[in-house]
Amino acid sequence: MAPTMHGTTQAGTQDALARLAALGPLGAGGSLGEAVFARLREGLRRGLLRPGDRLREEEVAAALAVSRTPVREALGRMQARGLMRRGGGRGHVVRGLSGAEREQVYAMRAVLEGAAAGLAARHAGPADLAALEGLHARFAVLPGEAATEAAELNRAFHDALRQAAGNPWLDASLEALADAISLLGATTFTAPGRHAEAVGEHGEILDHVRAGQAEAAEAAGRRHIEAALAARRRLPDGGAGEVA
Repeated sequence: MAPTMHGTTQAGTQDALARLAALGPLGAGGSLGEAVFARLREGLRRGLLRPGDRLREEEVAAALAVSRTPVREALGRMQARGLMRRGGGRGHVVRGLSGAEREQVYAMRAVLEGAAAGLAARHAGPADLAALEGLHARFAVLPGEAATEAAELNRAFHDALRQAAGNPWLDASLEALADAISLLGATTFTAPGRHAEAVGEHGEILDHVRAGQAEAAEAAGRRHIEAALAARRRLPDGGAGEVA
């Protein structure tokens, strides 16, 4: 199948940049280039920037109220990480993943998220369990059509699992995969029935973590990601996020 072109117009990109700016002041404590880079990554993860969006230095600089120098640095880092590519004309374009890349990303994610669940079962303390239980409860009561909120709480649940796992190497690997997942475009929670499925899957993981059943938790974590991949395949164009 030929790659599909994300239909974002320049007006749509301008709207996305406005939403990035609306997230608030850039983070303090580091260089402006680092802060702009962090904001662009956040935009990808929140779905504000999508495959096919074209970003120009001057437009990003205006939206974030910074000079073009830190924007140039941030866009270069995004390209170096494989999150953007140089456009045919001016600017950088948010890249997408091919169907084969999608399968590779999810294969690794199943291994790593399973490992996170297994380690959480071994190491989670009372505060970790309370955080997981609270997030699961909030996730479970969402209406099925609340895809954006479901995606955010799903990320928070997995972040809490990683925190409970207590392995910085695993954490770094999952961070890199989160960037790749953001290139796939629409969340799997737009697939009919996916939210209800994930509620049960999260509940199973949490039950095993609470019981200290590491092998069962790891297996449940893998099944959860495999089910997410199956949901992504049900999306238009297989949810691969390919762009021309």
